[in-house]
Amino acid sequence: MIMGILKTYIEEQAENKKLSVTEWMQKRIDEIPFCKIATHVGKFSHPDAKVTLYDTSDSPCKGYVATSNSAHDVDVSVNAAYMGTAKLLFDKLLDDGHNVFFHVVTGSSLVEEEFKALHLDEALYHIFKERILQCSQPSFPDTTDGLLKQVYFPIGGNAYHLLTVMPSSSVLLKLKGKVKQLDEHRKQCREAGADYDELWDLTAISFGGTKPQNISYLNSANGGTAYLLPSLPPVLSGRQVRKPKRNFFRESLSFRNYKYIFKELHVLFKEDRNNKQIRDAVRAYIDQLISQAMMTAYALRREGEGWSDDGAYASLPQHQKIWLDPHYALQRKEEEWREELSADFGRWVIRTYEYILKKESCTLGDGEMHFFKHKFRDELDKAVRCE
Repeated sequence: MIMGILKTYIEEQAENKKLSVTEWMQKRIDEIPFCKIATHVGKFSHPDAKVTLYDTSDSPCKGYVATSNSAHDVDVSVNAAYMGTAKLLFDKLLDDGHNVFFHVVTGSSLVEEEFKALHLDEALYHIFKERILQCSQPSFPDTTDGLLKQVYFPIGGNAYHLLTVMPSSSVLLKLKGKVKQLDEHRKQCREAGADYDELWDLTAISFGGTKPQNISYLNSANGGTAYLLPSLPPVLSGRQVRKPKRNFFRESLSFRNYKYIFKELHVLFKEDRNNKQIRDAVRAYIDQLISQAMMTAYALRREGEGWSDDGAYASLPQHQKIWLDPHYALQRKEEEWREELSADFGRWVIRTYEYILKKESCTLGDGEMHFFKHKFRDELDKAVRCE
């Protein structure tokens, strides 16, 4: 049976306060309602802000870092006077590495067994459990706090939503724990002469000054500091575009750069359904491929007028030269070359998909070819009109 740490902790705390175990526990139970369980604590923006938010949603936010799809710990907005109760609930006082709050909310009997080992009244545990379950419910404030920053967000028609910016303190301090683990791993690797990853240019930010316990439980547990990752524009080096000798799509567009797109398309091709959502997703991925093809073509045009007339590119089809070489700019107004180029794109999509997925690939026929070809043709016509 796993027990001992919690029992010893309660006995020591009661002794330090010169209280019986029952009296000490009763005091903690009375203070639980003053502990605001939260994922977002307004005090991280302003120390006097009272607003908190406890978000337990699991809605996916694809493409964005959000509390719902990131690892995070539950925080507690609490005054320093009630920090002892917050520690009882959230310090890791069970031998399995979890805290009291986790075991009670998940229905574990482990905490109840520790209460029995302390010879506490069974009714006292049920009150303790009820108070924790009450404060563990998701909570969203009805109003904001005037001390927090407000943002007027336009929604059209000269109307706005007034939004309150609240940092996810639970994610912020989970990040610090991850950085600390990475740092410890780095030290071990250096001692062993092994390779390791390292984060550079971290910025330490402080909350609460000399009294971090007045901000939140997690802030106190982390010494009042957290880390900010660098948010800087990328340093891009010039990328050489390969000049095609026979086929632009096969030679200038490396399939390795778009492998993930074809794998996502494969998932959609396998779907039994054929609803609007599936079709829109397929269009979005094809649009990405078209966009990459267009940008690569524009990069080749910067190689200078007449580059395709060199003997090394004699086997490059004329319709591709018209698209890629500024020397043929006047001929781009014609129609015939666009049809041939669009067919090249359609064949490239199908053949690249089959090459990447191999035996797992779905059979793509005339219908798909027609779709890929005409999707590219529409974008090509728009591009030519804008030149």
